[in-house]
Amino acid sequence: MSSTDAFARVVIDAVSEEPGHEVLRKLATGEVAVVVLRNLLVPEEAFAKSRERMGELFADASTTSRFDGTLVTIGPYLAKHLSGPDAYLQEGKEARVVLDGVSSDLAERVREGLDKAFGLDSPESAREPDGREYAVSIVRTGADGVRNSLHDDGVMRDVADTGIVPADLAQRLCCVAIEWVSGSDRITMGFFLGLVDEEFGSAVVWG
Repeated sequence: MSSTDAFARVVIDAVSEEPGHEVLRKLATGEVAVVVLRNLLVPEEAFAKSRERMGELFADASTTSRFDGTLVTIGPYLAKHLSGPDAYLQEGKEARVVLDGVSSDLAERVREGLDKAFGLDSPESAREPDGREYAVSIVRTGADGVRNSLHDDGVMRDVADTGIVPADLAQRLCCVAIEWVSGSDRITMGFFLGLVDEEFGSAVVWG
């Protein structure tokens, strides 16, 4: 059963609950701060295999220094390429090839789970009018002592005058954050969920 704590965090069992669009609406309006979907990736064994495969890729990961820690990633993130989205789109294409090379279907499984839980219209990666696809996700690792906290990177604001796809979306939700890591490295796969209109039924994703 879903529950809400004092910090407006809603916890939902993805196996037995399908809360629909209303939870997304509450996220967008600030009534809810965080939605946690338990059991979204089951069985655990299948998720563990994807995590192991992605772990093999970090020898070629990119490292970026930030004000709140070090960001180690596989795949580009749009906020880093606002001055040249063409470079982002090319890096996204290359990242898909890398992830396909280790047979990781984790991004697709997460999107399917979100579709089922929130009644979305099969969210796919965002595309420019010329057909170029955005990165489907970004894989991040947090080592011992690293913290990349929840934040709003303001990407929709920053691309407002560029004419690229996120500039025309109604809402944008973030599907990743790394809190303080202690002990073993933590690997996360995340992306942004862009809602096409205020009906909250259609969405696109990008890393």
